Amino acid sequence: MQADAGTVLEVAQRAFRELRGARYALAADEAATADHGAVERMLEAAAGDLGEIERRWRAALVHEGFPRIDTLADLARHWPRFSPAPGEARRRLSGTILEGPSGGRRTGAACASSCPQWDRLAARLRSRIRPDLFERWFAPLRAEMDGDDLVLIAPDPYASGFVQDNYAARLTDEARALDQGVRCVRVIPRRAELVVAGGP
Repeated sequence: MQADAGTVLEVAQRAFRELRGARYALAADEAATADHGAVERMLEAAAGDLGEIERRWRAALVHEGFPRIDTLADLARHWPRFSPAPGEARRRLSGTILEGPSGGRRTGAACASSCPQWDRLAARLRSRIRPDLFERWFAPLRAEMDGDDLVLIAPDPYASGFVQDNYAARLTDEARALDQGVRCVRVIPRRAELVVAGGP
């Protein structure tokens, strides 16, 4: 849906109230100018797509790490951090050339929504951890097999590091318990060139 600045502000206010339980009001003078400028930049970056701006705004409002996003100007400054939509990453991953673990190149065999190993492991994990943890850290992951390794692709380096440091061993144990031929589970961040629209 194509949008203008007024529509973006309405959507932003509604989402802020829903997710933060408080009113999002444009402050006087300087902050209001920053928000209006941010909205214009985001409209340009999203090619006027209100759904894309709202998706990123909602993701930013529930984001628990650094940076904390409290204003539209904050979101505009950190716009790339909250992209792309999971479906876009999934579409762009299939058949892309990726760096292998040893530095060699391989063709990525994406299995984001139809990877049986990840589908079964994710279902098992969902039943064993708190729903909010699953939604925050595991629902955004995409998957591909690299030989006997299940490679989980996180939306950014922070999420990749967190899941790798805190859950990779458990995920490997759980995957082996499912007897699916998975030797280990690795977590990597999504590569920037996989998500640049219209890129080379």
